Amino acid sequence: MVMGVLMGCTTSQRTPKPSLTIADGANLPKGCTPERVAGIVSGFFEAINQGDADKVLRYFGEGFQWYSAPAGGVEGHKVDSLSKFQELGPYFATRIDQREQMQLKEVKITGGNHLGGVDFAISINRTADDLKWGAGTVPGKGAVDCAKGTIMVWSLGAGAGVPDDR
Repeated sequence: MVMGVLMGCTTSQRTPKPSLTIADGANLPKGCTPERVAGIVSGFFEAINQGDADKVLRYFGEGFQWYSAPAGGVEGHKVDSLSKFQELGPYFATRIDQREQMQLKEVKITGGNHLGGVDFAISINRTADDLKWGAGTVPGKGAVDCAKGTIMVWSLGAGAGVPDDR
């Protein structure tokens, strides 16, 4: 059985509430709720959308593994892939300069992972000045550390009009 609930999004703009679902058998670490996971993801989006690079970086920390997303400014298959915390500051400064915006549409909690975090899948709308393929729905997945309130893993798929056969 998949359970569905709606959660609020606390962005400064008026946005529709994303849906939150929990996969069957999604065992979460003690003290971690689906709402906590969705809140971490929503908070990260809020920081991006507000252009607050310092706040964005607070969503990453000890336990960070990687962040990947289709690159802006090119058509095709280029992916920005970061695996060191010190790469995140310059990357997000560039994304903020490009007026990146992300609107969370859906979060699906898929369960706890072997690192003590929680895995999730997302669907978002992603826009930025340099995303040549335009606005569109983008799938993604990741993992968060509920206790620390941080993102461990983040991977976005291709947006509208971009083949996802990397």
